[in-house]
Amino acid sequence: MVLLVNKRARFIALMIAAACLGVIVGNQNSSAATHGWKWDPFIDIKVKDNSTGYGSNISGAIDDYNDWDTALPEIETCTGSSCTLNFVIGNYGDNDYYGWAQPFHLSTDCVQNPNYCNTSTHKVDFGYAYLNSFYGPYSSSLAQHLAAHEMGHIFGMAHESCGDDYSDDESVMSSEEGGVNCEYLPELELFDVGVLEAIY
Repeated sequence: MVLLVNKRARFIALMIAAACLGVIVGNQNSSAATHGWKWDPFIDIKVKDNSTGYGSNISGAIDDYNDWDTALPEIETCTGSSCTLNFVIGNYGDNDYYGWAQPFHLSTDCVQNPNYCNTSTHKVDFGYAYLNSFYGPYSSSLAQHLAAHEMGHIFGMAHESCGDDYSDDESVMSSEEGGVNCEYLPELELFDVGVLEAIY
């Protein structure tokens, strides 16, 4: 509960400071990368954990998204056949990926058709998040980062650079593309919340 209060207090303080300075809230991520799709706000986000061993980390990521109280629907866990976001773990070999995401609208792959999945009638309503056990076992912090990161992709967030100005826009969507070392943050940062608010 303390963590929740602190996060909301930080977010409110940011909005007040921005208003006093006459800038737009969320300008920090005006150039933030998005995929072009978004989750359908009328579809419940029900997460099924098929990851075998990382359930607490996935639950931690879910709690973190819910604590920020963004425009996304409330995220809940699911065990039945009506789940809409499935975490799957498997040994996919040395493919350079700890994890990846695959969002859909019905049977249409949104990665292949991003504009199709961001219209008034077609939005993401189902998805898979994969964790590659080849590089595991993952620490608790890294596993929660991966869960939050792949969920972010499902919700439309793209990779963020962690170059020289990374301290200004720390993000759970950080990527080491280009050989830059990133800090794997296990929780959403203010930057991420701004991206979600901009998308939704």
